[in-house]
Amino acid sequence: MKLQRSSLPKLILFDLDGTLLDSSKGIFSSIRHAFLAHDIPVDFDDEKLRNQAGNGVGYLVSKIKNNLSKAQVSAIKKSAFGYYKKHAYDETTAYEGAKELLERLNEKGILWGVITNKTRDLTEAVFPLVPSFETASILICREDLAYHKPHPIGFFHALETLNIQAKDALYVGDGLVDMLAAKYALCQSVIAKYGYVSKDVALWPHDASIESLEQLRQWITYLNV
Repeated sequence: MKLQRSSLPKLILFDLDGTLLDSSKGIFSSIRHAFLAHDIPVDFDDEKLRNQAGNGVGYLVSKIKNNLSKAQVSAIKKSAFGYYKKHAYDETTAYEGAKELLERLNEKGILWGVITNKTRDLTEAVFPLVPSFETASILICREDLAYHKPHPIGFFHALETLNIQAKDALYVGDGLVDMLAAKYALCQSVIAKYGYVSKDVALWPHDASIESLEQLRQWITYLNV
């Protein structure tokens, strides 16, 4: 991680899926269940699709079965979301290092929060799995504002709400929309390369990248010496 800063950020914002939480198992279980519920046989490899888990259920459904009608995709998505809300908590885990990182942020008085394109009902189904989730200063979900990432409105709202300037904020995410939104908001951005990144990740706008959350914790510790 090579981020050009001489001082710690006052606020670190995170994406959720593929950044703080590994939700891929729950997502693919929900999709598999939804196809079966509609009597549509499917056979797909979760691992081969894992780097696309952040693209949304609709995208994944169409990727898995590309000859579906819009009505079928919509119906399968609805079934998948219903199953996810009931079962995702048992099939979602925090990434290694999340607990230690968030504890360090809280110790150092660095505010943190989440900006996700996940809907609030689906977010609330798994958000308690984020270590120290109750200490988050802000949580912005897909429908909370007029637009969602890559639009920067979520960042503007977070910065205004918490009275933080863009230069003092950092965003960590694993998707192109994350990096674009941070860029448009003039916040520094860090790619979570351990998440659901695609092959062209090196071409995304970003200020740094990390291979683990522990790497970010160490950076914060080093800068605070």
